[in-house]
Amino acid sequence: MKKSLSEKILYLITALLIIATLYLLLRFSSHRSSLIFPIIFITLYWKRSQLQDFFQKIKDPSIAGAFFILTGWVWALFLEFIAGLSPFHPAPLANYLVGLGFYLPYFAIWLIFINRFQFSIFEIFYLSGFSKIFFDIFISHKLLGFFPLASNPISALLVFIAQVILTLVLFGMLTTLPACFLKIQNGQKHEKPFKHYLIGLTPNFLATVVLVIWVIVLKIIFT
Repeated sequence: MKKSLSEKILYLITALLIIATLYLLLRFSSHRSSLIFPIIFITLYWKRSQLQDFFQKIKDPSIAGAFFILTGWVWALFLEFIAGLSPFHPAPLANYLVGLGFYLPYFAIWLIFINRFQFSIFEIFYLSGFSKIFFDIFISHKLLGFFPLASNPISALLVFIAQVILTLVLFGMLTTLPACFLKIQNGQKHEKPFKHYLIGLTPNFLATVVLVIWVIVLKIIFT
């Protein structure tokens, strides 16, 4: 099937964003090993047809769903490990235990949305990436924390743009990786109501609610 002009433009934009991410990680990241993650993503995306054929051999929907969720969680742990990230706690084991309360519901929510709304690979990539950006701007404020430290507005803007690109691409890759196993649309035209895209921006926020409850439960158990 020939790609439309808009699809070709989207492919080009995505390719440029990934190239920019590789450059930013290579040039500025203190953990060069973080380059491994986008390289693995590119490889798995390229081989997705074979992965989808393998995944289709799993006939039980519950097993297939569990595989999707656990695969997403493993990739999240891998990304944290190679990038030196510890978003929830400075102790690694505690970090991974707490992270269960976010990543498992996060990918479970995405699996529900993919099945219900038939999101394509690109829709998953951009919706999850922009969802993380909105969360880090309006809730966690991670993308705004450097502004008071910036020497001038131009440098602050450049750093902000770089952070937005990294957040969009890396979190988009993280969410899309397990979706490479699914037989879903990949660029075909499929009109959806605008509210479906708004719903697709919510997994970060919904999973954070579950995380808060999970942390409360852990405190009750271990204190």
